[in-house]
Amino acid sequence: MKLLSDLRHRLFYLAVTSPVDGLLTLGQECPWTIWPKALGPCSHVLCAGAGHDISFELELSKRFCCSIYLMDPSPTGKKTWADSRRFAEGITFLPFALSNHGGDIFLGEPLDPIEGSYRTLPGKDNLQLRVPARGITSLLKEWHWNHIDLLKRDIGGGEFCVLDALLKAKIPVRQICVELHHGKGFTTQGKDSVRIILRLLSHGFRLVHRLHWDHTFVHKSIL
Repeated sequence: MKLLSDLRHRLFYLAVTSPVDGLLTLGQECPWTIWPKALGPCSHVLCAGAGHDISFELELSKRFCCSIYLMDPSPTGKKTWADSRRFAEGITFLPFALSNHGGDIFLGEPLDPIEGSYRTLPGKDNLQLRVPARGITSLLKEWHWNHIDLLKRDIGGGEFCVLDALLKAKIPVRQICVELHHGKGFTTQGKDSVRIILRLLSHGFRLVHRLHWDHTFVHKSIL
């Protein structure tokens, strides 16, 4: 059964991935691969999820001289920012979760305490961390953004609702770097990752790079 599942997994990604030349990988412990030709000093960049490493954001800001909003309400993200902020010229940190709505959401404890990534979970109980969230469409309205040049999301399962909200609102996004979480420890399954990948493709995105759970989508309008 596992061999069949692995084969389906490989065949699916062979069918949906369309690599392009000129990609650039930035970051150290948690690197991300981007399409650099559409980025510059005036780019609108939103990164959700600092985690334990913001080397990607630091390199991105330095290389392209762009202003970056970085969001993370978790204890891990706040500590990372406190340790790195003296190097983070051009980066604005917001201690909120990025979601499809405002209010509070609940995070589960990290599956790996050393790695420290909190997970988005439904409902609440005494073992979960309650954190403030901001809805993505209201944030863009507040910032007077009519598009996003680069959206990076690594938020432990909360990525699906935000991507759905962006597509529903028809907000132009030029490229998306996202870690798709599913399986044990999360409320989402592999079929949810397949669904959102196919939905992004149907809205004009190309999956140009994938490494494990990390995916890079670039809209065909900028290729």
